[in-house]
Amino acid sequence: MIEPYKEYGLKFLSETVEQSALIAELINNTKYTIGKCMSDVNKIESGEKRSLEWKSFLFIAVVLFPILSVAFVGGYGFIVWALQVFFFGPPGAHGM
Repeated sequence: MIEPYKEYGLKFLSETVEQSALIAELINNTKYTIGKCMSDVNKIESGEKRSLEWKSFLFIAVVLFPILSVAFVGGYGFIVWALQVFFFGPPGAHGM
């Protein structure tokens, strides 16, 4: 076994080595490891995925877009109104 720590004059306690071995054994024997967990996160059954896509589409089409369109049109109207009140005055011929 290669022991590079001896080259630098370091010493390891036997307890530390035993603890490292126990930790390595626990990691290898667990059913969840980092690779497995990360690959399982994105797995969704096709039925669930289809249902989620429909719910997302309906939310966007029925709730989000109407609210955003009213907000944008209302915001534009407010800006035009504020400009007419404070800077430009009402539309039409002035002084005729």
